Amino acid sequence: MNSIVSSDALGVISGLVDGVVPAPEQREHFPVIIWVPDANFDFELFKRRCSTYVMGAEDEYIEAILEGCELLHDEIQARGRLLTDMEQPEVTRKIAEANRQLRPLVTLLEEAHVAFQHHKHGKAISQLTVENVKLGRTRAVHQIVSTQAPTKDSIPRDVTRNCSNGLAFAVGDHVANDALLGQGAYRGGHRATELLPGVDRGVCLAKGLSGARSELTQVHFISITRELDELTPLIDRAVDAVRDYDASALAVPTHLERRDLLADLGAVLDGDVDPVPIADLPRRLREFAPKWPAYQNLTGTAPVKLLADLGVTVPSTGNQFPLDPAAVRRALAERDAEDD
Repeated sequence: MNSIVSSDALGVISGLVDGVVPAPEQREHFPVIIWVPDANFDFELFKRRCSTYVMGAEDEYIEAILEGCELLHDEIQARGRLLTDMEQPEVTRKIAEANRQLRPLVTLLEEAHVAFQHHKHGKAISQLTVENVKLGRTRAVHQIVSTQAPTKDSIPRDVTRNCSNGLAFAVGDHVANDALLGQGAYRGGHRATELLPGVDRGVCLAKGLSGARSELTQVHFISITRELDELTPLIDRAVDAVRDYDASALAVPTHLERRDLLADLGAVLDGDVDPVPIADLPRRLREFAPKWPAYQNLTGTAPVKLLADLGVTVPSTGNQFPLDPAAVRRALAERDAEDD
């Protein structure tokens, strides 16, 4: 299930992201990822509940969001392979209960138009979001895309098409309306343009919440001010629910983990003198960094190209592609010298 949400959505997202307390057997692994490509306090209080939280408008944070989208794509593919091995078309509650790797995963891209329209990374983030929204639905990945600027250019049309839920607060025209509720919604009489800002407070036009094509839905305001903080009790409840089952699930990096393939290879080949078949490297890297998705998906001779990009040539001797550990150490030394 995926959702696209317009502005004034903190109350909605609080319910979707934080208020969702998984069943007891699922609480031990229920990751929440929030990306905010803006200097925005709205979701700072969620940080303790997140497995990944990125907030900032500078290029480094947009790049971190892009990397997060790439990691999410890898995760969705890994889930697809698991389902293929299990000969199942989609994740069900029963399957998720039996397999930790298929437990629900919730992501939020807040102020999505900022990320999608970024001068350098916007196109890649848009393409990945479209793919992830399309593929994640049957794999227990719930993605929320939130924007205050829904236009034909700010939100990829395929994101709207593939979101099963849409929530539109008061919008100014039919373009913004259909960017949130789907093409033809305005023409079909489903019009958030009829909601009045400042009058219809907390009221949105929602699709996908029930069998109705659309319905007016009341959302309640949640204060996050220092004087009246109504969100922290919800966060406390969610964090306590997770802690009761697995405290390790509460690790909250403020930036996405980054790995250095060349440095990791130097570590896994430490002590090796003789050439190592390239096919042995994926296993060693998985054992060295078991939570890094890129290594989990690495197979066969794929490292040959990755090493070539890093300046390390692997010969195809006897079709074994033996990697000389000394070549990796030289490349590391040369890179360190350049950095100095």
